[in-house]
Amino acid sequence: MLKQYAIPLTVVLVIVAIGTWKQAISTDRFTWIEQDLEQLDNFTKRLEHVPMEVGNWVGELKPFNEDQFLRSKCKGCFSSLFENKRTGDAVTVYLVSGTARNTTIHTPDWCYRGAGFEMQAKPNSYTIDSEGMSSEFVTTTFNRETAFEQQHLRILWTFSENGTWEGPVRAKIHFAGKSALFKMYLISPILKRDDSVESSPAKKFAEVFMPILTRTLFPPAEPEAENATTS
Repeated sequence: MLKQYAIPLTVVLVIVAIGTWKQAISTDRFTWIEQDLEQLDNFTKRLEHVPMEVGNWVGELKPFNEDQFLRSKCKGCFSSLFENKRTGDAVTVYLVSGTARNTTIHTPDWCYRGAGFEMQAKPNSYTIDSEGMSSEFVTTTFNRETAFEQQHLRILWTFSENGTWEGPVRAKIHFAGKSALFKMYLISPILKRDDSVESSPAKKFAEVFMPILTRTLFPPAEPEAENATTS
């Protein structure tokens, strides 16, 4: 009688095993297999070279919440407020390096709501083209009202492991197992009735910033030294 259950039970066990493996991959339980500490260290060092002036935009380093950063277990952080000398527009850049698990676990659609912001619309993908390259972001707007102030923000966020900036809605699954990743937020206040991405200072800043940032974080590989020995 037990034989009639043998094959179905085997099938169930296989399905459970596959499901467990997929869940482990999506939650980075096996990332120790793929860890490349040298690559992550290199990513982190490159944050020191992010330019503080691009076009009409001039940046000023800003403090970040160190306790929250330590809890995130990310490796490095660049936080700066860029202001446009001509228009007065302002954009905050928050850029971190870390493993996929630590960089993708929190995105604005989760952490800003946890900080008391109301998300105004479902996040959607948005691509910004500049200098022959395309950068994909996820974006939406957030609002928070208190007795003392009202904040209305447009946030664009994106990730990169190789110089291609991607904005997957399910970043944790998309980048699962990656040992080194950059995550960046571009945050700008909404001061006008038009809260579209096209009118956002963050979009205008990204058009100038993304090509320069990409070349900084992902410099072209140096050519191998030529063999000086003549044949």
